[in-house]
Amino acid sequence: MDMDLQKFYRSLRLKLHFADTDHATPPNLQATAPIGITAASLGLRDKSTYQPPKGSHPLETFIQFVDKSFQKLRNDTDRGRIHYPSNLSVTERQALTSLKQEKDIIIKPADKGGAIVVMDKTLYKNEVYRQLSDTTTYKKLSYNPTQTIQDVIRTTLDGFQTRGILDCKTRAFLTKKHPITPVIYILPKIHKCLHNPPGRPIVASTDSILAPISIYLEKILTPLIRNTTSFLLDTGAFLETVKNISPVPPDAYLVSFDVKDLYTSIPHTNGIQSVRWLLTTNHMNPRSF
Repeated sequence: MDMDLQKFYRSLRLKLHFADTDHATPPNLQATAPIGITAASLGLRDKSTYQPPKGSHPLETFIQFVDKSFQKLRNDTDRGRIHYPSNLSVTERQALTSLKQEKDIIIKPADKGGAIVVMDKTLYKNEVYRQLSDTTTYKKLSYNPTQTIQDVIRTTLDGFQTRGILDCKTRAFLTKKHPITPVIYILPKIHKCLHNPPGRPIVASTDSILAPISIYLEKILTPLIRNTTSFLLDTGAFLETVKNISPVPPDAYLVSFDVKDLYTSIPHTNGIQSVRWLLTTNHMNPRSF
């Protein structure tokens, strides 16, 4: 609670401190500047730890009032002066406590439909091992390659900065100083099987060594991909597109298909070629890539 309050106070002070600051409009991505696409032009920056100065503004009076109110609320609660009614029945609370103490289950959201799945831990682990045993997709390493990848990224970015393709702030954003190791987990596909569902693999890569580069590329590519003729945002967009096909030619058939393991099936070389084609056809500055 104390940490949340401090974040809230900092947010208020920042809004006051920068209230009169003009916010520059990011330049167009297709600008042919002598330097490549910068992190600033994409609205990207490292998380700031700046603490705005305190003053005599009425905001500080408000913060003191909120802080004292929370302190009083905490003291009254600790001394038993305040009792909060539960929004759970006795049976529901017992069930929740039992689930929290159960060590042989895994609780995950379903891959589709928004359901919550309570799954046997052994079945869950077996599905993860089954997928990781696919040697055409995954390779077991005898060492942690993070440092090697970090060295390659650092050398590459140094070269780009020397050639004038990256500015110092963009280079700093693309460098992850203290990366974490990504963790894999699966989301049960209960729409395919209820008793022993296959899983959609998810690699949690937030704060990993490649996370900044992924964010940088996503900011560049997403607006361009939306302009391709094959782009569909979601199911709603698909239904709207089909609705506009009127009438359907009598000799035409509407079909659907599913690509198995789509992302892990894309060859890296073909993926890079497709990205290069997308950038070139949108007249991006060649020095940007």
